[in-house]
Amino acid sequence: PLDRGVVLPGAHLALVAEADLTGRRRVHRRARGARRGQDYYDALGTGDTESACALLTSRTREGIQQTLEQLQGQAGGQLPTTCAQILKLTVGRGQPSRLLRPEVLLSLRRQGDDAFLIYKAGDGKVYSIAMKDESGDWRVGGVSASALAT
Repeated sequence: PLDRGVVLPGAHLALVAEADLTGRRRVHRRARGARRGQDYYDALGTGDTESACALLTSRTREGIQQTLEQLQGQAGGQLPTTCAQILKLTVGRGQPSRLLRPEVLLSLRRQGDDAFLIYKAGDGKVYSIAMKDESGDWRVGGVSASALAT
């Protein structure tokens, strides 16, 4: 019996095994949402907050911008004005971001365009972060992940 299927593009052939249908197999590649989560933490870890902001959902970026605009009015213009600037202040650079970076993908729980990426990070803890499919491109739905009780 076959334990997994195979695709032979040159022969225009795909062979499907029972494990492919039942889902009882190892993941061969990370889901796109998982890669986006890892890209987000990689960008934060190197201090590239512009790229990290670009990986956030449009709703999260809009929420950050609205909050900044409200605070600007109260503080007289002494606060950061962009998503990238606020991420620099709130997340910092280096070690904390690397520790939260997905090391082992445990699950990508999806319902429609929404999902939760559940993963084990470099600090050994299990985390969850919201993800959203925006026009076929996965985006991170929050500034930071939440630790899950294990």
